[in-house]
Amino acid sequence: MYIAEYRAFNYIYFMINEEMKIADLLTQYPFLLDMLIERNPVFKNLKNPIIFKTVGKFARLKDVSKNSGEDLVEIIAFIEEEIMKSKS
Repeated sequence: MYIAEYRAFNYIYFMINEEMKIADLLTQYPFLLDMLIERNPVFKNLKNPIIFKTVGKFARLKDVSKNSGEDLVEIIAFIEEEIMKSKS
């Protein structure tokens, strides 16, 4: 699964939502892993290839948010912002 992007009036919009699997997100945007770890050390577990391959395949953003103690809306906004920065 790839994250849908579209451009309108020089803005890029991303289809990132609570159902997105963390493995899909980090496969398409690998730079996000270090930024997520910097934001919350709980994400450090995703650097382990075994955990990434097992948990990452079924863990959705809403699951990751809950397990990390992060607010779902805030973490989605953070991810979208970091992707936007990488595109500029």
